[in-house]
Amino acid sequence: MHRSTSGKLTLPNQEVARLSEQQREVRLLAESGHHSLAELKRQRNQIQHKIRSIQLADANERLGRLAEKVEQSPDSAQMFLAASAMKSGSQPSSIMVSSADGHLLASDKQKAERVTEHFKDLFCKDQSAVIQKLVPHWLSVAASPAEVETAMKRIKNGKACGPDKVPGELLKYGTSQLSIVAADIINQSVAEGADMSSFIGLGTLIPLQKPKKT
Repeated sequence: MHRSTSGKLTLPNQEVARLSEQQREVRLLAESGHHSLAELKRQRNQIQHKIRSIQLADANERLGRLAEKVEQSPDSAQMFLAASAMKSGSQPSSIMVSSADGHLLASDKQKAERVTEHFKDLFCKDQSAVIQKLVPHWLSVAASPAEVETAMKRIKNGKACGPDKVPGELLKYGTSQLSIVAADIINQSVAEGADMSSFIGLGTLIPLQKPKKT
């Protein structure tokens, strides 16, 4: 088990936490620049090997207890008991999370902070695609209102509005006059080489917490 009924870390996880702290100390020594990197790397590899061995032994022990429980039951009930035991005895697995420099993290707090940092970097950085400026020219075959209307009809319902605050349903179910105006805007924008980077590819991202998730 990873935690006791009191919520405290059990022996395997206590040892992993201790080794993780040793790993952090080794990293700090390496960053100081006053020690042999080769020796520190050897120590780090030894610590990581111990952590993996402890986690593997803990997992095998839990599986062994489950297998023993199933084997002690009558043949007719083994399948049911196996499924029941895995469901009732299962606990949220402890995910393996590495720090930015590749070190395994042991405590839940460290893992949560690292995951938060990862998604913050993922969603907060400016990763928008660069929209190349159009070279002014007239289209050999201009966009027709019928083509624009067909594209509008494919817009999915229930999607959140973008920065323009215009619901997709308004375009999808609007009058045919909308497609005429939109087609004219498209053709004129290409003809004038309009800068579309201010409104193409933009969106509003709102993270929502899943039910019963912390």
